[in-house]
Amino acid sequence: MSAGQERLEADRRYDNRTGCAEGIRQVTRVGVIQRLPCAERKKLVIKRSEWARGKRCSTESRIDYYSGKKVKDTVPIDNLLLGEDGMKCCLGFLALSCKISRKDIDNRSTPSCARSTNRWPEWLVEDYSNTDACSELMKANDDVVMNWQTREKKIRDEMAKHGVDVKFVP
Repeated sequence: MSAGQERLEADRRYDNRTGCAEGIRQVTRVGVIQRLPCAERKKLVIKRSEWARGKRCSTESRIDYYSGKKVKDTVPIDNLLLGEDGMKCCLGFLALSCKISRKDIDNRSTPSCARSTNRWPEWLVEDYSNTDACSELMKANDDVVMNWQTREKKIRDEMAKHGVDVKFVP
């Protein structure tokens, strides 16, 4: 076993001994492995009442072209980092907890489209593109058929890999 493998094996034992989630190591831009101690793990609270997830719809009134009568249509709503209605996707909650301003994420669909991409954690945005971890979180957040337990577990597990402990509240 090489010295690097021994170090990684020691890290795994350390993780299990302290009860930290798998993935408390992260690779920086220069490829150096950094340890995120349990004390430095970020806590994120997602309020279900403000959480934009799955398929959301809005009812809008319009005048029917043929009958001239007022009708109501159901219109799908995109899950944005921060929508006009104040609803946020899981990454919108993370952005606000990272001190990214509401103005920077307002009506933006992804972290790479936000106004301040340099303020996002490196594991989400790299070279002005969304990372695989970011894509996984967006898929879990926006899946239209996934049940709520699976959705919350996927989001919690993906963020835990990167040092973020997620708690869902009503």
